[in-house]
Amino acid sequence: MIHLHIDGQTIEEIYRQCGEILKFPAHQVTVTMVAPVAKVEVVTVDMVPEITAKAVSELISKAIGIVGKPKLVEILASFGAKKGGELKPEQYEAFVAVVNTEMNAKQPA
Repeated sequence: MIHLHIDGQTIEEIYRQCGEILKFPAHQVTVTMVAPVAKVEVVTVDMVPEITAKAVSELISKAIGIVGKPKLVEILASFGAKKGGELKPEQYEAFVAVVNTEMNAKQPA
């Protein structure tokens, strides 16, 4: 379920605004109102930013000083890569998770 904030005086206006926000034609939008209201509240969901090759490179640079080059080489090898540039975009999230786990384990308590 998606919650949206819509300022519409008529049901037609609400349908039009929902369609614009969701990129659906108005006839594909279903609006349910529990009680007559002047405004419908929007709850926005923050999307997790996409991990980029640049972000992976910056993480590797940071991690070398924390976990050491041999450990990074081992982690990269587990993803079938010899260097960060050989990682596939679909591997970035898992790689970042493993590196962050290793870095957190090395941090003083």
